[in-house]
Amino acid sequence: MGSVVGYDKAYRGYQGKLSAMGLTPGTPFTVVYRDLQDGSVKLELGRTILTLRKQEANALCVEELELSLPTLPKVDWLLAPHLN
Repeated sequence: MGSVVGYDKAYRGYQGKLSAMGLTPGTPFTVVYRDLQDGSVKLELGRTILTLRKQEANALCVEELELSLPTLPKVDWLLAPHLN
């Protein structure tokens, strides 16, 4: 998972387009697919999948977010031997 931090100044022309797609600072996303040939990237934002060209993806400044899994309650009865 990652989060949008801002936009690269070298790709300033893409800022409006990326904002219109929902990629604004603070927006969390998950990388679903990365094409190694053409550099395109598929991102999941909630229920939406966006495909970005290499130049659009390069325009984003992102940070990696740690994935925190929910902790499940301890269930001792699963570990106890079954009594008949």
